[in-house]
Amino acid sequence: MAHFTQKLILSRWMLDQFGVETLETFKGLLADPNLVGFDEENTSLFYYELINKPFRPRAMSDDTLRRYDDNIVRHWRRITERRNHGGSTLYPLYFQYLALLFTEHYLDRYFTDRAALCAALNNDRDKFNASLPPGERIQPFSEPDLNKLAIWIATGGGKTLIMHVNILQFQHYLKQHRRVREFNRTILLTPNEGLSLQHKEELDLSGLEGDLFVKDGGLLGQGAVEIIDIHKLREKAGEVTVAVESFEANNLVLVDEGH
Repeated sequence: MAHFTQKLILSRWMLDQFGVETLETFKGLLADPNLVGFDEENTSLFYYELINKPFRPRAMSDDTLRRYDDNIVRHWRRITERRNHGGSTLYPLYFQYLALLFTEHYLDRYFTDRAALCAALNNDRDKFNASLPPGERIQPFSEPDLNKLAIWIATGGGKTLIMHVNILQFQHYLKQHRRVREFNRTILLTPNEGLSLQHKEELDLSGLEGDLFVKDGGLLGQGAVEIIDIHKLREKAGEVTVAVESFEANNLVLVDEGH
């Protein structure tokens, strides 16, 4: 039976979009510590490696890859401005950069043509299923399935910074495709109240608007992050809990889940 990690169709499809077969290939290309940083034109050093050492043909042009890199660098600089002090500057490591690069490509495809993205994933699914017995085959994707993404990062890998950039990436594509009015809230679900407070501090450090959710309190500004302990969500509202339906629909929901 194939291992769980070998059944991640989106991951397999994404690697193929960049013309590689495994993450180890990317590691061999980008893990050099000398590549960590941005040049004087605000371009990541990873970008030059990606365009100068191609593998199989990529699904995007050099210009599109440059656009993705520009977005990543701009967002990264924004969330680290308050964190950089004492002559120290934070830059994304190669695996953080790849997580952001993959998110760029996914959101670009998702907002440009969701039906085409779904068809592409199902095409890869068909190829994957061809070698499996019927009981192990993966079910077809539907367009609503594409609303969910999981980013798998090791403990201590900087997932909070990645999440903050993800928020800015999502907001960017909403604005670019003039769909801001279609979404209501940005909600961050945490395992407990202690982590909620920690996330509030981290959002402040990143210069992003956000606050702890207060039942019957006022709404935050457009795009602000509402932080809530997942244990306070219930099917029906209580004295200190809130009903899921009160958040309505069309929200960007971020889940801090370490397991």
